[in-house]
Amino acid sequence: MRYLFVCCFLVFAAFTQAQNLEAIGMRFAGDLTTWDIYADEGETEGELRAIYGFSGDFSRWEYSLGEHSGRISQKFPNDQTWWELRDDQGQIIRIKMMWINDPSQWRISSDGTRYDLRTYRGRDPNEWLFETPDGDMYVYTEWENAFDIFIIEDSTADLDLSWRIAALFAIILATQSE
Repeated sequence: MRYLFVCCFLVFAAFTQAQNLEAIGMRFAGDLTTWDIYADEGETEGELRAIYGFSGDFSRWEYSLGEHSGRISQKFPNDQTWWELRDDQGQIIRIKMMWINDPSQWRISSDGTRYDLRTYRGRDPNEWLFETPDGDMYVYTEWENAFDIFIIEDSTADLDLSWRIAALFAIILATQSE
């Protein structure tokens, strides 16, 4: 009986840890400083915000989603092409534009693991694809060329949430500089 209880608990815990992301959008229209993250049931589950956005400094961000949190900052001052995400578990994920002046492709990597994020069709920033062995995350704008709300089709529930936040952050960077 005890064995059955432990097995049921572990299965339940595994399913509750996985979160499917559904959307990310600006909290206030035209305000890049705060983005709401929606997961599972379409409820606001978390946020991504520029720490000093009120003063026009977008070099440092923080996010929280459920029990997960972390910070994202530029690797080098005034360099919008290379960022680091540091989550509350100590993981460091690098977010780097693959080609200079081409925000349509990003390399997201950590400790020998790397995934690519790219626009889905050519350089059209309305659709993005983040491919991983754990599944894909397809992200697209709710309305064409309106980069304030992104819909997420997330089949990467087994992938650590920090990787998915890193991909969403790169999409926001790429589309807000358009």
